[in-house]
Amino acid sequence: MSVMLLKSLNVAKMCLFILAVENVPKPMLIAEAVLIVLIIGVVLCAMRRPEPRSMEEVCREARRIVVIDSVVDATNIGAIFRSAAALGIDAVLLTRNSCDPLNRRVVRVSMGAVFFVPWAWMNGSLSDLGKLGFRTAAMALTDDSIPIDNPALVNESKLAIVMGNEVKGVQQNVVDNCDICIEIPQYGTKHSLNVSVTTGIVIWDFFKQLSD
Repeated sequence: MSVMLLKSLNVAKMCLFILAVENVPKPMLIAEAVLIVLIIGVVLCAMRRPEPRSMEEVCREARRIVVIDSVVDATNIGAIFRSAAALGIDAVLLTRNSCDPLNRRVVRVSMGAVFFVPWAWMNGSLSDLGKLGFRTAAMALTDDSIPIDNPALVNESKLAIVMGNEVKGVQQNVVDNCDICIEIPQYGTKHSLNVSVTTGIVIWDFFKQLSD
């Protein structure tokens, strides 16, 4: 193992010590960490997790939100947040079995959007969203699904789009409890899209309709 690698590992240990001991001057440790960053490009970052926000808080002023149900891949979560930030989604809710938005890969893929788009863990149920004035739309292929460009969707004052698991999609019990089901018209040979791609298409269409 090289001397520089050993030294960078020592810096990492020192940073862990810095996190553990508060209110102690540490100019020498910080200076050495900065020196290692300049020499070999090691970037060390530490932050406190923000206080969790409630579903009611992030939805209070929202009109269009995305509900992430059982999406476990960090890259997908990051891409969804990035699209949400770009296209004006007001908030994101996640079920507890979804990937943590503060996962380092999520942060990287989202380009930091997880720090700008209001989000919360969904501790309640879809019926709780109804109490907040939202109509819920599951992204699911059913006999009653309507296309995402249906004019009726634009007229909804508050709409929550429910996106499901990468493999199984939106769970059937969730579909049954949603007000409507929506779908993207597909004309190719494969009637399936990645969940983050699907989310981007749906919210782009809503953004375009609301802007017209």
